[in-house]
Amino acid sequence: MSSSKKQGSSWKRFKQIVSILRKHHIQKGMDPVKLRLILEDLGPTYVKIGQIMSTRQDVFSQRYCEELVKLRSSVTPLPYETILEVLESQYRQAPSEIFETIDEVPLGSASIAQVHAATLKDGRKVVIKVQRPGIYKEMEEDVELIRKAVKILNLSETLTSIVDMDTVVDEFWTTAQQEMDFRHEAASAKRFKEMYADVQYIGAPTIVDAYTTSHVLVMEYIGGIEIDDIVTLDKEGYARSEICEKLAYNYVNQIIDVGFFHADPHAGNLRIDEGKIVWIDFGMMGELTPRDRDLMKQGVRSLVNRDSALLVETILTLGTSKKEIDHAKFTVEMDRFMNKYINMSLSDINLPQMVQEMFAICHQYAIMLPKGISMLARSLITIEGTMRVLDPKTNIMQVLSS
Repeated sequence: MSSSKKQGSSWKRFKQIVSILRKHHIQKGMDPVKLRLILEDLGPTYVKIGQIMSTRQDVFSQRYCEELVKLRSSVTPLPYETILEVLESQYRQAPSEIFETIDEVPLGSASIAQVHAATLKDGRKVVIKVQRPGIYKEMEEDVELIRKAVKILNLSETLTSIVDMDTVVDEFWTTAQQEMDFRHEAASAKRFKEMYADVQYIGAPTIVDAYTTSHVLVMEYIGGIEIDDIVTLDKEGYARSEICEKLAYNYVNQIIDVGFFHADPHAGNLRIDEGKIVWIDFGMMGELTPRDRDLMKQGVRSLVNRDSALLVETILTLGTSKKEIDHAKFTVEMDRFMNKYINMSLSDINLPQMVQEMFAICHQYAIMLPKGISMLARSLITIEGTMRVLDPKTNIMQVLSS
C-alpha cells in the first residue's frame, strides 16, 4: 500500500473512532455499560483492551470490571482458503504435504487467531492455531489512533477517575504483541509441561515444534471431558471432589511454589483425559517474581490470621500510588475490611468477594499492584468458579493457607 493510501486509510479509521466516541456522548461522562458498548462498536482491538481492563481491579473499579467481563470477541471465521494460504506462506509448501486432513469448520475463531482440528501425515491428531493475516499491523495502527483520540477529545480528564488510559493501552499492546508471536505461547506450554512432568495427575498438550512458527501453532489434540461436564464425569466414574482438590493444590503450587501460573483457568481450558487434569491454551500466563511470591505468601498469612497491620504492610510494599496515601485512613479501611471476616471459618470465606473488596479499596486509594498480582486476583476468582461447579465443598482459601 502506498503511503498516501495508508494515510487515507488511517484517517478514515480515525474519523470512525472519533465518530463512535461522540455517538456515545463520551464527553458527558462515562459509566460501565457505556464503556462496554463503545468498545464493542470500536471492534476487536478494543474488545481485547476491555478484556485486559476487566482483569485490573486495582486500576478499574469493580463496577467496570464486572461489566467488561461481559465483552466477548465475536469474529467472523476466516475462509478455509485463507487458512490454507497462511499455512503455505509459513511452510513454503502445500499444507497437504504436512497434513493428511484439516477440518474446514474451525473449532473457534477469535480476534487474533482461528483454530482447526487436523491430522498429520504420521497419523497424529493435532490442533492448528492460525494467525489472522495483517492482524499485527491492524492492531498496531488502532493503538496509535486511540492514543490520538484520547488527546484530541481530552479523554484523559474524562476518564482519569476511572482509569489511566495510557497504562491500559501500554499493557494491552505489550500483551497483544506477546500473544501474536505463537512461539511465546509454545514456550509457555513446554515450560508448563516440563514443570509437571513428574506429577501423574497433571498434563498439557505436546507442542509440535517442527510445524510451529510465529504465526502458526501446532499442538497435540486433547480430547477427554470438559472439567465442568459433571454429568459425563459422574457417568465415567470420576470422583469430582478428588479432581477439585487436586486442581486446587496444583493451582496453588503454580502460584506459591513456582510463580508461573495459568492466568485463564476457566472450564474451557481444562480437560479430564485418561485420569489426568489437562491444562490447554497457554496464551495467557502470569508470572510472579520471587519477591512478589514471598509478599503473596505474606498476604495470604495476613488474611488467614486476620492480621490487618500485616496486610496493610504487604499491599503498600507491593503497590505503587500516583498520589500520597493517607496511611491512617487506609489502615482504618483495611481494619473494617478484615473485621467482616474475623469470625468466619476459612471454609465459609467467599474468596472472589474478598478479593474484589480488597481491590476496591486499593482502587479507592489509587494503589496499583504489579501486573502479575492483578492477573492472579482475576485468575483466583475464575478458578474458584470452576471449582464450585465441580465440588462446592472444596475451598481454595483453605488450600492456600495449608
